[in-house]
Amino acid sequence: MAREYYLISKCTNMLYAKYNGDALRISKEFPHRVDEIVVGKYGTNKQRKITTFKDPNGEIIERAFDYSDKPYKNVLYNRQNHTIGEDEFIESTTKRQFILEREYLTAYKDFQKQYAELGLKTYFWDLIKTETEHLSQNINSGIKILSKTSVDFFDKTGKLFHRFIEYPHLLAKKLKNNTYKLLYFETDKEYRINPNTIFEDNVKFPKNDSFITYRALDIESAKTPITKKFLKDRKIDTTGITIDTDYIPPDDEVNQLSACFIASDGSINFNKLYTLKSKIKLIGTARHEVEHGWQYYLDARNYAGATPWQRYVYETFGPIPEKNKSLQAEADKCTDAIDNYVTYKEDYEKYKNNYIEIEAEKKAKTAQNKYSRQGKKLAQEFPHIPQELL
Repeated sequence: MAREYYLISKCTNMLYAKYNGDALRISKEFPHRVDEIVVGKYGTNKQRKITTFKDPNGEIIERAFDYSDKPYKNVLYNRQNHTIGEDEFIESTTKRQFILEREYLTAYKDFQKQYAELGLKTYFWDLIKTETEHLSQNINSGIKILSKTSVDFFDKTGKLFHRFIEYPHLLAKKLKNNTYKLLYFETDKEYRINPNTIFEDNVKFPKNDSFITYRALDIESAKTPITKKFLKDRKIDTTGITIDTDYIPPDDEVNQLSACFIASDGSINFNKLYTLKSKIKLIGTARHEVEHGWQYYLDARNYAGATPWQRYVYETFGPIPEKNKSLQAEADKCTDAIDNYVTYKEDYEKYKNNYIEIEAEKKAKTAQNKYSRQGKKLAQEFPHIPQELL
């Protein structure tokens, strides 16, 4: 077979400090070493460049694909180790694929120069796929099992393709069993499932799991859709509340604050520098902040609000109807708590005993319990996927 491409240049294990290439990098992590290969296609002026960025341990952080006839594509890598029981060790590798249309490159670079301090490296990029491979090994039997979760995002069709897979088990590189499991379904952009697309192969669809359409997402990709679900469930999804997953808090809160609700602009903000290590933690964090959104919404309808967003709420939704005594009583409690609110830095005891914090934490715990309870069926079907990530 005739060779289609020829080598133009190649470098391996180069110190990033000495790298002077122009590969786009969007990871939050700073690389230590770089590999890069550039090839050309015979008979054309087309080139393909693949650049791999690695951490000090040689693990891949990011891989950038620059093909002259295609959009830019970057894949971000994240790894976690988990255990199930006392004898099963699991390496989980998440790959998040982003693309940038080539015509947006100049605008993207101009934005990065102007707003570099915001760290919005994926601004202008579209997430097209998130995939996590879970490689399990039983330390006693030696059996290896590969499981995979993935979501493909297709903006043109408006569909998302969800997959849960468990491959046949291996022992000493030989098949231990021939069982292959696959659960597949499609949703729209609002994560509403199309029941006609459900496909089951050696697995049963967990029909009573109201979170099933979010479980194949990795933690980072799940932040916005999970929060939107809770906003809709709380019936405040039309109040102008926004979600920011790239929020950077003040320096003295970077390591303590996972997320916060800001009443001035009505926003739920996830600290981009804080790592949520499990889905259940994300569920609690998102539900907690949504409840704060509800509380400040009630406060706004009670006294027209003290912030621009609250004034918008009052002008849009008006005061609480006189006949709704229970809602008025709840609003009064929220207003009193907000008027007497202190931050955890000022007085932690007063902070955690404030009514709005107590209620927000109750709602968070209820959501976490529901998420865990409804996820048991899927966990039974795919027992080699760490529960922290499912």
